Amino acid sequence: LLLLIRILAMIEVDKYGFLVSSCSSDDDHRQHNYTEEQLEHSEAKWEKMINSLKSGRSLGSRQKLASYIKSGLPVSMRGRVWSLVVESEKMKENSRFSYNDEKTRVTQLLSQCGLQSYADDDTLHKLSDIEGLCEEGTPKLIKQLSIFRQILFDIGRSFPTHSQFAGNEGRAGRSSLFFLLSVYVSYNQSVGYCQGMSYIAGVLLMHLDEENSFWVMASLFERKKYLLGYFSPSLSRIQYHAQVFHRLLEDRHSTLSRHLDDLGLHPLVYVTQWFLCLFTSLPSWDTVLTVWDIFMVEGTTCVFRVALALIQLLSDHLLAAEDMGSAMLLLKQIPHDICARQRLVTAMSTITLQEWEISELMNKPEKREGHQRRGVKRKRDHSLSVGPSEPVNKHRPQLKEKCQNWLEKIKTFAETPKKQRKSTCKQHLSGNSIDWQVRGRQNLLPEEIEMELLSSKKKPAKQHSLFGSPLEHDDPQYYSLLWVCT
Repeated sequence: LLLLIRILAMIEVDKYGFLVSSCSSDDDHRQHNYTEEQLEHSEAKWEKMINSLKSGRSLGSRQKLASYIKSGLPVSMRGRVWSLVVESEKMKENSRFSYNDEKTRVTQLLSQCGLQSYADDDTLHKLSDIEGLCEEGTPKLIKQLSIFRQILFDIGRSFPTHSQFAGNEGRAGRSSLFFLLSVYVSYNQSVGYCQGMSYIAGVLLMHLDEENSFWVMASLFERKKYLLGYFSPSLSRIQYHAQVFHRLLEDRHSTLSRHLDDLGLHPLVYVTQWFLCLFTSLPSWDTVLTVWDIFMVEGTTCVFRVALALIQLLSDHLLAAEDMGSAMLLLKQIPHDICARQRLVTAMSTITLQEWEISELMNKPEKREGHQRRGVKRKRDHSLSVGPSEPVNKHRPQLKEKCQNWLEKIKTFAETPKKQRKSTCKQHLSGNSIDWQVRGRQNLLPEEIEMELLSSKKKPAKQHSLFGSPLEHDDPQYYSLLWVCT
């Protein structure tokens, strides 16, 4: 008992819940001394901002929210703000999927296998044994048990020094993490489970309850603005974004880019962990949370800006590296002073990057590959814009036909006298609207138009941030935008 008391007395927890051990640990790479964050806006002002987000998504409020977040977000409000920004509640309302029902099904399946606990090593060993005994069973059951085993294995490596998931006290947290990931496998069967998801889920559980964490995670994984395609079996979007980052590096830091190429260090080697886990490996947790705050507003452009800022701050060290091993070590174990919150945010503020630049670089052929690059473009993974339960090729001919029909409508619309355009628009929308089931999940349309069409398929969007002014029923830009997005 005295020994236990002494051990407990040695355990400290920092302000974000990470254990501070007096003994050195391979897992404990984090620094625990944080500078006190000075919030520019009081909690009362944040409450007002949250209420404005709940009442309606005006463009002004979104821009104001971005400036608020960059100036500091109160810890007590972080989960609520994230949930509102990614609109997880709307995703939940528009879905027939029940988190609790699926969690019950998973629990019953594990109970039938004789498992009552989901957060210890014994469960992992038992699952391995059961999986071996089920070799003659149904392939579906074997696959499910294999996924559960992989999830349990990864949970043990996800934030092992955070009090919510560490030791006996962290059993409830690890159990929530297990269910969060296991239920998502059923929610999106085409993606299933991928390494890296546990870090996203873990951060969300630090700020939200289990079910709300699930819907925020689903919103991040299902929307192109965020991580759609990052966790696909082929990791196709990560590969595209690694190529984009390589080109950004060539354009903005050409000397460093050539040096890393000479060392044989391609961005895909180090940005994969950064992008998949959203920089949760950084040793300064206040920096990680600030990155997540900005990411919720900006989307994947934030990911590129953070990566460019880190490379910029590490440039002198990387140029001094004489081999790939030493350069890789720097990129995997970034020094505390380099990624300190204020220093990284200041570096990010000097980097401007727009979504259209990323799209342009994704479609731009590489100089070194020529015709091969064009071939890759033709084989692009269209599953990025198709729902998780819909096979990619199944509806492609119908989509093509619908796109051609919409192009004909635009041409007809352009030739229609202005006085008749309003009635023509209404007729097109009411009689020939896009089949949402064929398109799968609504990831193709920009958010402003998507929300309008979901609420009423017969009513065109009133406003879109690309134009900055309302779009009328007889505005040809509205149909052109629909054509481009579709």
